[in-house]
Amino acid sequence: MTHEDIILSINNLAISFKSFSGRVRALRGVTIDVVRGKTIAIVGESGSGKSVTVKTIMRILSKNEKIESGSIVFNNKRDNEIVPIDLLKLSNKHMQREIKGKKIAMIFQDPMTSLDPTMKIGKQILEAIFAHKKIKLKAAVEQVHQLLETVGIKNIKAVMNAYPYQLSGGMRQRIVIAIAISCEPDLLICDEPTTALDVTIQSKILDLIKKIQKARNLSVIFITHDLGVVSRIADQVYVMYAGKIVEYGTCNDIFYDPRHPYTWGLLESTPDMAYLQERLASIPGTPKRMIGDVKGDQFAERNRYALNIDFRMEPPFFKVNDHHFAATWLLHPKAPQIRIPESLRKRIDLMKEENRNG
Repeated sequence: MTHEDIILSINNLAISFKSFSGRVRALRGVTIDVVRGKTIAIVGESGSGKSVTVKTIMRILSKNEKIESGSIVFNNKRDNEIVPIDLLKLSNKHMQREIKGKKIAMIFQDPMTSLDPTMKIGKQILEAIFAHKKIKLKAAVEQVHQLLETVGIKNIKAVMNAYPYQLSGGMRQRIVIAIAISCEPDLLICDEPTTALDVTIQSKILDLIKKIQKARNLSVIFITHDLGVVSRIADQVYVMYAGKIVEYGTCNDIFYDPRHPYTWGLLESTPDMAYLQERLASIPGTPKRMIGDVKGDQFAERNRYALNIDFRMEPPFFKVNDHHFAATWLLHPKAPQIRIPESLRKRIDLMKEENRNG
């Protein structure tokens, strides 16, 4: 793919944190490409490195955080030309003035972390517009009205004069989305934006993000641990464990032909009303803290299909097809032929049947 196809390219990103216990390896060589106008989802359990990855894109770094290697190249469109920018090499001032909000915007899990509780909603959206646009007040107010309409808010005047605490969680998240798209960014990062909402509101927010993406040709990075959400919004899926990508492919690849045992575990442990079991499957154990030097496959201790080599050597990526790769020794030509768990195979067959009939 060319610069015109890829809007953001993360290459071999490694990040560690200093702690009393030693050096914690949060990211270990993460490589991700985001295609223009498409949605990628990064999935995995808490602590896998998803949020660290996207916060690094936005240069939201902790004091004890160290970028050890890698690049994050944003292929910026300017005057009909593509200008590659390594975001890790930009000054904080340039990042704040030219990239954050203007080119890349982010929506967080809890909207109250993004909103000022002491400021009315209308003024907060106006501030976001004035931060990057030279525009008169009247035109800016009109734009606020348009943004609130875009995110599905009807009682616009009342909402503009309200404080965040006076709105519901779903309404606050709509406001945050309005602020995020106010300066027409090219890339929108959504860090678990529906986790704190009830199921009905979750669905509406997901539909809203999809609608805005299609209307504005937005590229989207969606962080979640909920594979049910992924199936609704993603074109490409990256499965993350212990600071590494362990499998990636199209949405169909990951849901209909998963190859990594960790992906099997995530899919098996996702509740599905269409496939009822007496007991929901779970992944045994807990994720390891990546302290100091590590060797082997970090999922090996939790993997019931682990081979001896898993405890000694980290697996490379093996090709499943041109757009589907998985880092598991089970795909090695000399590995024993271990099949997908029967309960998961039945669930996948049911999903395929539903799609054919749907």
